[in-house]
Amino acid sequence: MTKNADRIAEIAIVALLVFLGAQFLPSRTPTTEISINTLAGARVKSMDPVESAYFKKELTQARLVVDGDSDAAEILEKLKKKYPGRHEVWALSARFLETVGKNQEALSHYARAVRLNSDYLEKDSPIFLGHRIKSLTNNVLEDLILKKRKSGLSPEEVEYVKIAYFLRRRLAGGCE
Repeated sequence: MTKNADRIAEIAIVALLVFLGAQFLPSRTPTTEISINTLAGARVKSMDPVESAYFKKELTQARLVVDGDSDAAEILEKLKKKYPGRHEVWALSARFLETVGKNQEALSHYARAVRLNSDYLEKDSPIFLGHRIKSLTNNVLEDLILKKRKSGLSPEEVEYVKIAYFLRRRLAGGCE
């Protein structure tokens, strides 16, 4: 668990440094470009090739989430169309949607990722997202229950309630 936390912290720091370097440098001269690339690649060089590939992939994912711009949304839409059976795409899309405040859609994408790979809810799994999914599920359900009491739910919102209960059952150890 500590190793994962350290790795996430490293990724976040490198992504932040690269982002800050890109935003606040007066101009992108060849010298500053080399400095940014050196900074971004410093940690990568000390890894074996497999770990390095994973790190670069995770850094790219972190940048998509951190940037939170329309390019990320477009890229994710293309990936979902090209690879609809890949759980990683749906989990990353869910994280992005959660970041931009589209919690109900994020919950739906987490559910799809969980259906494709249940390891997201296995505590010993390296891709465990149970705490994040549980928190989001509780928030979405709370919002929808309050709305139901006040004005009722649309058919789409009723589907989100079903998705939330599906994830709750899975988090509790149940099956589909």
